[in-house]
Amino acid sequence: MQQAETIKRKDDHIDHLTKELEAEKKERDSDRTKHRLELGNQDENLREFRDRIAGYERNKVEVEKAKAALEADRAALESSKVDMEKRLLEEFESWKSKPHEPCRGEQIALAVQFDKSLNEQELAAEAKRVEAEESFSKQKSEMVAEFENQKSEMIADFENQKQAIESEFENVRKEIEANLTAIQKDLEDALQKEQEGRESWSAERETLIKAHGEELETRQKQWEEQTTTLAAQHKQEKDDADKVWTDRHADTTKKMEEEQAKAEELSKERDELQKTLDEEKQQFAKEKDELQKTFDEEKQQLQKEKDELQTSLDIEKEQTGKEKAVNEELAKGIDQLQKSLDDEKAQAVKEMEGFQQRLDEEKEKSSKDLADLQQLVDEERERSSKDLAGLQQRLDEEKETSSKELHDLQQLLDVERAKFEADKAEYEKLIQELEGRVKEATDIQKQLTDEKAAHEQDLDVIKSVAANLEMEKARLEKLAESYGGISDIKSKGDAF
Repeated sequence: MQQAETIKRKDDHIDHLTKELEAEKKERDSDRTKHRLELGNQDENLREFRDRIAGYERNKVEVEKAKAALEADRAALESSKVDMEKRLLEEFESWKSKPHEPCRGEQIALAVQFDKSLNEQELAAEAKRVEAEESFSKQKSEMVAEFENQKSEMIADFENQKQAIESEFENVRKEIEANLTAIQKDLEDALQKEQEGRESWSAERETLIKAHGEELETRQKQWEEQTTTLAAQHKQEKDDADKVWTDRHADTTKKMEEEQAKAEELSKERDELQKTLDEEKQQFAKEKDELQKTFDEEKQQLQKEKDELQTSLDIEKEQTGKEKAVNEELAKGIDQLQKSLDDEKAQAVKEMEGFQQRLDEEKEKSSKDLADLQQLVDEERERSSKDLAGLQQRLDEEKETSSKELHDLQQLLDVERAKFEADKAEYEKLIQELEGRVKEATDIQKQLTDEKAAHEQDLDVIKSVAANLEMEKARLEKLAESYGGISDIKSKGDAF
């Protein structure tokens, strides 16, 4: 009964552990599914981020193209400026060298011509100067207005693009930061939850291992105690059985000895009775012979007396008249004596037959008692052997059952340990994937930051180019003014 309760308790505990493991497995499967969904969402967000980064790359290419176009325009302006400066310097040098080349006659002719047409030249020069100034002022105003319009349009377009890019970049940055924050938070929550789950699982695993160890130790201890108890019980039962068998054997031996002694005593009594019977037979035969002899003697004596009486009767037949009565009385006495002898003989034979029958019955009873006693001893010995064999078999069955239960429990523990190791490897792989995704998101964030810095640097370059263009514009305006002055001087020189 106790063994059945122990086995039932073990089965209940194993079922409880199996249910807990199945519940833990279902929870782990749900967590795994949730993490996979979260990874899918993160993959979708990552694809969106990559698409946006590709858009930023395209915008960056367009900005770089615009920057290259501006650089080309700047280079063209630089080249035109250098050519213009070179041409102006050449013309100026040519103009300066011309007054020193003519000869003296030409100078005199020129001086006369100058003196002669000075007023006309001054008027014409003044008119041309005024016309040139008006034309230059008009062209300058048109160029300045056109340049201002282009500059305003470029600045407005640049500011609009800058604001749009900054707004888009800020929105994307905020969205990316929000998504990264959410992802980071989710990852931190997932990592924290996973860490808590791992800690909880580790604690639960330690608890289960400890509980299993304690259960194993308890079962081992119970098995050892039970084995010790069964061994002690078996030993006690064996000792009791041996004692009972010894006692019964001793009792049986004692009874056998008593019965044997009794049989010997009966045999002795039988021998004595036989001897007594023989003696009585001899005595009876002797007495019979004596009685027969006495009977013969008495018969002879009686016959003699009868003859004497007959003679006397014959003699005194006539005298006494009582012959008939005497004869009857004598015949009656003889008959009674014969009957008495026959009765004694029959009684002696009957006593001999009863004594022989009683002796046979005692002998048969002794043999039967000895056979029953031997059968009882054999039955007790066989029952003791069967009890010992049954006890040994039950002990072996209990030992085999306990070993089988321990083996099944160890096998179940190995299976659960293998499942735990597989789940642990899968979770570690999942954690590595999450860490890879976090690292990839961090790299994307770093790349976006670098792109932002590069974009800001490009904006600074564009601003620097715009400032350089402003400076070039001012320098060109000054150069144009200088060119206007040189043109006036040249025209005056030509006129002169």
